[in-house]
Amino acid sequence: MISIKYLSSLYLCFFLFSATSMAQPFTCTLKGKVINRDSKAIYIIKETEDVRSVNTTVPILEDGSFEYHFEVNQIEAYQLIFKDEMEKGSWRPVTFFPDQELITFELNPSEEFDKNKIEGGKINQAYVALQNQLTDKFQTPFEKISAERRALMENNNFNNDAHRQLISQLKSASPEERNSIYAQLRELSKNHQDKTSEGKKLAIRTDSLNLAYWASKREYIKQNNNELAYFLLYEEVRGIDQFDFDVVSIRKNYIKLAQEFPKHPYTKTVGQIIESHDAVKVGEKAIEIKVPDLKGNLVSLNQSTQGKIVLLDLWASWCGPCIVKSRTMVPIYEKYKDKGFTIFGVAREFDNTNKLEIALAREKFPWKNFVELDDKNDIWLKYNIPFSGGGTFLIDQKGTIVAIDPSAEEVENFIQQHL
Repeated sequence: MISIKYLSSLYLCFFLFSATSMAQPFTCTLKGKVINRDSKAIYIIKETEDVRSVNTTVPILEDGSFEYHFEVNQIEAYQLIFKDEMEKGSWRPVTFFPDQELITFELNPSEEFDKNKIEGGKINQAYVALQNQLTDKFQTPFEKISAERRALMENNNFNNDAHRQLISQLKSASPEERNSIYAQLRELSKNHQDKTSEGKKLAIRTDSLNLAYWASKREYIKQNNNELAYFLLYEEVRGIDQFDFDVVSIRKNYIKLAQEFPKHPYTKTVGQIIESHDAVKVGEKAIEIKVPDLKGNLVSLNQSTQGKIVLLDLWASWCGPCIVKSRTMVPIYEKYKDKGFTIFGVAREFDNTNKLEIALAREKFPWKNFVELDDKNDIWLKYNIPFSGGGTFLIDQKGTIVAIDPSAEEVENFIQQHL
């Protein structure tokens, strides 16, 4: 098995020192036609970027057409997202890869998403061909399982009583209580303990089918050294903590593609996700970070909390559940702040800190909060939560992670036992 230190050194070496040159910059031209929908604009964003950082908006003309030109330094996956869908909080992105060749789109209403067409660019054509192969192989089995799941749910025979009781409690729960209930639901869902015997059997079949689906994608990665293979690997590592993936194969494919594309953006991102998957665990040392306060002064996590029990609170002004979780920690902080316990807050913000300052004025969290602006320090990536609003990590006096996303009760119990 490849060690964490070796893997980290390997990808950094690829990323920083390889003599392999990047692709030559070029202009990509997009032209499209939107059919039977009233959308007025489309957002364009890289797959690796957070949707809250969108800054490219393409207008849709009255005849449904749109056109956009942009400079490309590296071929990687992008998304087209309809502005009205994003504003509603639910959208289906259209993935494409830029090319020097003209790329054309025919985009349909969301309920007819499968009718969308993309033409132009060899990577796009390879992606369409792969999607068609996966559809031919897996659509029917997935549809069969979905039908069986609907039948079990209609007969109230998919989730068990323990799950139903927790769902019922959510209806009258306060925001703080909901966080606790959601944590219980997550714990119950492990190994499908939230399901009836029939529901569990179906869920296991679904897991098996999902793994077969990803194995087919992995076979493409194994056989190809192109940007599509790297994107598929990026997709796979995004689910590395949710699915029982073959991590050894992921590492091997990563090394192969990092050698082929040493300066590609995925090289750093995928390498860091793999490293964080191994490193951010209970019993491992907390990763050192240095972040600025609102005045721009850099502060070290390790140095400022040395010898204390610390709760690393990664949150954001736009993350409601994060704020609710932080509120539950206020009484604990006030009770133990002079006895060897502290909280180190870092807010993930985009563009500016205006919303953060409003949130801090409203919440009045009594501990010092710092800011991660536009992911400049990759803190969420380093702590293995790159696609979420936040998370909390309880760290002991020796700098070791002792709990991930603990409840307020769990934090206090640990403090009482160790101070």
